[in-house]
Amino acid sequence: MDIATIDMRRVLDESHPGKAAKVELEAQFQANKAQFETLRARFEAAPDDKKQEAYQEAMDFEQSSIAAFEQDRAKRRQALVEQAKPLIQALAKERQLDAIVEASALLFAKPALDVTDVLIERLNQG
Repeated sequence: MDIATIDMRRVLDESHPGKAAKVELEAQFQANKAQFETLRARFEAAPDDKKQEAYQEAMDFEQSSIAAFEQDRAKRRQALVEQAKPLIQALAKERQLDAIVEASALLFAKPALDVTDVLIERLNQG
């Protein structure tokens, strides 16, 4: 059986689409952080009878923004995986491979089996 491996973490970190997603996620994170800091400042400045309400508002925002961020990150990862699938299938066909496996799922694989660089190059072209 002829197989190859792909390190999807590297694909996400090193491909142009992966880097673009990372930049967008970082911008989203920074915006959320700034909003949270505004809410924290509001809490600190609130009179004693309003502190609990301001605290709850900040905590609710933090929880919802973290959940939304994680959901967006997962969605972007899945979109990149979907974008890579046809390229992975073409690579398998070209090299007459029976399977391409996520490298992190293996305890050992010869480095020569790794086609991550080829996939990154192809993602960067298209």
